[in-house]
Amino acid sequence: MSKEKDSNPVASLPQAEVRKPQPEKITNVPQQKGSIPVSVRQKVYVGPSRPFGLPLMTNAILRCEPEQLFPSITGLFEAHPAFKRLFVPVPQLAQARKRLGMAGSDMASAHAAITKASADARKK
Repeated sequence: MSKEKDSNPVASLPQAEVRKPQPEKITNVPQQKGSIPVSVRQKVYVGPSRPFGLPLMTNAILRCEPEQLFPSITGLFEAHPAFKRLFVPVPQLAQARKRLGMAGSDMASAHAAITKASADARKK
């Protein structure tokens, strides 16, 4: 049996050092003075899908202001002030979803108003 151990070329190789994987350290990203944390700038759209024919789906996450992504949306915000309420900052998403489920709340009425206005606009 000792001959088998000696004839095994792998047994003569040095053992590799086994290390436990270390978690990656998260470093703070330097921000400009007065800048807003990323999660506050991100917004989630909680309104109906494809409002007014825009390529916008419910629960879409926007990393910028809606006006920057869809320049034509500025006119819609002026015509339908409730529409802007449906773009919620990420930290306020849980509260907004709760208010969407409550009949008569500001979010539920905004959702209903935009759903109706969007359907009316498509009929024209």
